[in-house]
Amino acid sequence: TPWGATFGAALKKRVYNKDVLDYAGEAYLYTWARRHADATPRAIAHAIKDNAILSGAASLLVALALLAALVGGGLVDVAALGMPEASGAYVALGAGALVAAGVLVYRFRARVFALPGRQLAGLLALHTARNVATPALQVLQWALVMPAVPMSAWATLLAVQVVALRLPVLP
Repeated sequence: TPWGATFGAALKKRVYNKDVLDYAGEAYLYTWARRHADATPRAIAHAIKDNAILSGAASLLVALALLAALVGGGLVDVAALGMPEASGAYVALGAGALVAAGVLVYRFRARVFALPGRQLAGLLALHTARNVATPALQVLQWALVMPAVPMSAWATLLAVQVVALRLPVLP
C-alpha cells in the first residue's frame, strides 16, 4: 500500500499496542490490511507475524547490548539495582542460550519466517534503529531538562526501565 495510507494505520497500531492491549494493534493492522492491501489473508498474517517476531528480537538484542554497555562501562552499578552480582556461570549460560536460540531460528528460518530474506533484514534493521534511537532520545531529553543530574543516574534509570519493560507481567 502507499506510504501515506500505511502511516496512519501504523500510528493507530502503535496506539492500540501501547495504550489499549499488547498485540491489539496487530489485530487492527490485519483487519486494515485486509481492506487496503492487495494480498491474501495468509500473506498478511505471515507478514504481521514476521514483523512482530523481528520487533521482539531487535528489542531484546538492543536491551541486552544496552545493559551490557552500561554495566561494562561502569555507568550502572548492578548492586544498586537490587540484583546480586551475576556470576560468570550465569552469564555464560544466558549467552549460550541466546546463541542456541539464534542458531535454531537461523536453521529453521524457512519454517519460522514467510517474508524474503531481504525484507527480513530490512525490518530487523528498522526495528534495531528504532530500539537504539528511542532510549538515546529519552536520555537526551532527561539530560536537557535536568542537566545537574549525573549521566550515571540517567543510565541507571534507563537500565531499570529497559529491564522492567522486558519482564512479562511486571509492567
